[in-house]
Order: sequence, then structure tokens, then C-alpha cells
Amino acid sequence: MDKELLERVRRLLQSVSEEAAQVEPNDNLFKMGLLDSMLLIRLVEQLERDFHISIADREMSPDYFLSLERIRLFVQHKLAEAAGP
Repeated sequence: MDKELLERVRRLLQSVSEEAAQVEPNDNLFKMGLLDSMLLIRLVEQLERDFHISIADREMSPDYFLSLERIRLFVQHKLAEAAGP
């Protein structure tokens, strides 16, 4: 697990949901009430800005954003995708 990337994701989540400080990497952010559809949009905007990635509308599935770890994996994938072969 890339701890630095995970912490960057945690800080971005905290910027849209102030109660995210004590979240464990695999906690369900939606069940905890830390993310909903509106906060997800704000988080995606922050991720795009901070990591210089583009997230398509079809990728706005909660499955990619269920937990800090899933967000980290998604961002890692997007960064690799942007870097190309």
C-alpha cells in the first residue's frame, strides 16, 4: 500500500468532509456518512485538481470511491494511465 498516496487522498477527503480524520483505509465512506453524491462530486474535483487527472462521468461510480484504499487504487490507476506506456 502506498502510504503517501493514501495520506494525500485522506487530506483531500478531509477537505470535503471534515469528519474524515479517523477513517481507516477500508472503512466504507458512504455507510459512515462521510460521502454522498454531492460530496463525491467535490472530492472528484479535488482529486482531478490535485493529481492532474481526468475522471470521466462513467467513472463516478461509488464503487471506485467506497473507501480510502479504493480511492487510492483508482488514483494510482489514473496516474499510470496518464503516464502512458
